[in-house]
Amino acid sequence: MASDPASTQPEPPARVSPAERRFVLIFGALVMLATSLPYLLGYALQGSDFRFTGFVFGVEDGNSYIAKMLSGWAGAYLFKSPYSVYPQCGLLFYLPYLLLGKLAAPPALHEQLVALYHLFRIVAGMLSILATYDFLAVFVRTVFYRRIGLALAVLGGGLGWVLVVSGHAEWLGSPPLDFISPESFGFLGIYGVAHLPLGRALLLWALTAYLKLSRRVLAQNLQTRITDCSIWRLTVKLGALWLASGFFNPLCLLIGGLVIAVADDPGIHSTQNEQDSRIYGQFAAVPVLEPSDAQEALEFTRQAFEISERFDTVVILRTTTRLSHTRSPVKVGERTEVP
Repeated sequence: MASDPASTQPEPPARVSPAERRFVLIFGALVMLATSLPYLLGYALQGSDFRFTGFVFGVEDGNSYIAKMLSGWAGAYLFKSPYSVYPQCGLLFYLPYLLLGKLAAPPALHEQLVALYHLFRIVAGMLSILATYDFLAVFVRTVFYRRIGLALAVLGGGLGWVLVVSGHAEWLGSPPLDFISPESFGFLGIYGVAHLPLGRALLLWALTAYLKLSRRVLAQNLQTRITDCSIWRLTVKLGALWLASGFFNPLCLLIGGLVIAVADDPGIHSTQNEQDSRIYGQFAAVPVLEPSDAQEALEFTRQAFEISERFDTVVILRTTTRLSHTRSPVKVGERTEVP
């Protein structure tokens, strides 16, 4: 019996209702309030014997971020390592911290920097919680299980607590990772490291956009051109989120191939610029592939990504006017799973 084509179309992801969004906002506010209480308590209890520097774990890392904010307050827009005696031009690293530092001004400069840091942490934590729920909603239809999943993802960790309860916290020579590594467990990031939850939020929203995009593309009639404007909006959103995720937290960036497709116009038939992009490949010492027909355009695109991922380089795919205006049947071939 033939199946209904409509029944084979991918089911669109369920939307998050306003009531669910309110729950997530309240849950996030409570979590961020609870994670802020130890810092408020530490500041309130400081006296002549000790000064609270603004962190309750990972103190060295935390104060290194305050130092970067202080560098921004002093006028820096580029990061320079303080541990090198060699001249440095500076790099576009830690820019959020450098910019936050520019919001502070004496007196009480250190207190302002710490307050700005934790405001950044609270905002980033809220975004991380919102993004986590949106990602769960793509896979989980029942609201109750979405909420359970959110609580586990935000507040959960590994099984390190078993070692602590059993009195073997130093079993492997150090405390369990879920107590000391915010890169490994999201709760510690929300608790103490501002850029990590923001990187996670952008990563999860990017994955959510990718899943929605792939489902909408599959839902289209692949024999016709895709003209749905929402698909193009999701594509732009996806690219922007990937870039932002790597900008705020390179640890969250998914590494893949990078292929630049260009359409040159020899003879100036369709544009006002007779550009030859091959010279850029020679100038930048990157491969340039130039297909001669539609079938080669498909095959060369695949090869371009393989070359880019294998050799960690940009690849230019150059087409010309005649090829760009060509339509012809192509053999798609078998789908290749990338390990």
